[in-house]
Amino acid sequence: MKGVVFVGDRRLELRDFPDPTPGPRDVVLEIKASGMCGSDLHVYRASFTPGDTSSGFKRGAEPVIAGHEPCGVVVAVGTGVTGREARVGQRVMDHHYAGCGSCKHCRSGWAQMCLEGATVFGANGNGAHARYMKVPVDTLVPLPDALSFETGAAIACGTGTAYGALKRLNLQGGETIAIFGQGPVGLSATQLAVAMGARVIALDVSPERCALAREFGAHEVIDAGSNNPVEAIRELTHGEGAHKTLDTSGAGEARAAAVRGSDLGNGMLCRRARSGHARCEPGPLAPADHAGRLLDLLDAGAGRLRRVRRRPQCRGRQALHPPLAAGPGRGSLSGVRQPDERQGRDPAVMIFSALSRALPPARIRVRTRRD
Repeated sequence: MKGVVFVGDRRLELRDFPDPTPGPRDVVLEIKASGMCGSDLHVYRASFTPGDTSSGFKRGAEPVIAGHEPCGVVVAVGTGVTGREARVGQRVMDHHYAGCGSCKHCRSGWAQMCLEGATVFGANGNGAHARYMKVPVDTLVPLPDALSFETGAAIACGTGTAYGALKRLNLQGGETIAIFGQGPVGLSATQLAVAMGARVIALDVSPERCALAREFGAHEVIDAGSNNPVEAIRELTHGEGAHKTLDTSGAGEARAAAVRGSDLGNGMLCRRARSGHARCEPGPLAPADHAGRLLDLLDAGAGRLRRVRRRPQCRGRQALHPPLAAGPGRGSLSGVRQPDERQGRDPAVMIFSALSRALPPARIRVRTRRD
């Protein structure tokens, strides 16, 4: 089969790989859709150095198949996989981390924190930008019939990150939350927070994303590029600040504003930035008139597997769809480059349909998502 490989310095190639065969506790997926996450761009843009750990994981000796937002159909199962765990023909998403399965973190669902070192599919283990992908059976997440493969790919990473962040914040109905950044994670958090009954104040520097935030249910929208975000939040909350704040942008200015815009004594959460990208703002983060009060500062990355499995069906009610709008892509490998050229506007989901075993470049289609 053919697989898309990020070879470094904004270059990618379509390389030959053997068709995967499942081990005893593995399954093989036929990929139907594979998302392009913002974190993929770090690997795509960086130079490839074997053994490098600057991206938060250890690179192997050779580049691997890219793509860590997989969605597809089970086509083969290992000898140790039971029918209750997976069956041929089942529609699934995949939680893109694999650990030892025995350490305290793996046993609690945090495979990405494995003490023996995690495999991150699409980063240091073969990912989903190919026709087939082999994964451990315990990383599968059933895909409800109400959700398309494209939607499942979007959920597989970004929406899970947003859901895990809101759970860590213990967001309650009736609370006000200010969400900084309305990209894929931020828009998902906006949609989920509204569904949880919270009042959502959405902030972004992009007018286009502000419009999307309002479309997806935000009660108040602030253009942080032309307004003082802290003052605007306090005007909307009778001078008190938001009960909870969430920064999904990774920008130092937004993290500082998230602290200052909170009702101190509650909490705020920053989505984890990659190693070497987090910046500490100089000076005190809290306003002077709030000196001595308490603020819980939390940090989050991708959600753990147990939460990912609970999310798609929303506890038996109507399935929550991520803010996904599919349209024709530009096709071939040039379409894979589109998220880098238009970052912040059109992240992409690659659609794999009716592909031959050779997977020629002309048969790769890319659909953009408006988040």
